[in-house]
Amino acid sequence: MQEITRLAETQRIIFVIDEYPYLAKAYKSFSSRLQHIIDHTWQNSQLFLINKLSVRGDIDAALLENFFEPSAYLFEEPENLLKQELREPAVYNSIAATAQANGVDTEQYLTELFSQPVGTISLPFNT
Repeated sequence: MQEITRLAETQRIIFVIDEYPYLAKAYKSFSSRLQHIIDHTWQNSQLFLINKLSVRGDIDAALLENFFEPSAYLFEEPENLLKQELREPAVYNSIAATAQANGVDTEQYLTELFSQPVGTISLPFNT
C-alpha cells in the first residue's frame, strides 16, 4: 500500500482489487484499514480505486443483509441521505411518487400541484 500511495502522489493510478468479498472475509480488518487509508491518505491523491465484486450471490446477500432488512445497519440510509441533502424529504417523496405515477416532467405543474413556492421543487426535481 505504501508504494501505491507514493506513486499516486505524482501520477494517476488505477488500483483494482479483484474479488474484494473474499479478501475482506480472509482478512477481517482489511475493510476498516482500507477505509482509514482512503479517508486519511488517498483522499487527495490521484488514485482511482476499483473494488471488483464479480460474485453475484455475495452482492445479493450483502444487499439483503445491509439494506432491505428493517434491522439492518444501512436500512435507513437512503432516507437519512435525503434528510441531509434536501430541505423537505416528505415533499420530495410526494413529488417523485406523483411525477412517476402521472408521467409528469415539468416543474411548473408540480409546483402548482403541491402548492410549493417556485424554486423549492427545482432541487429535488433535477436530482
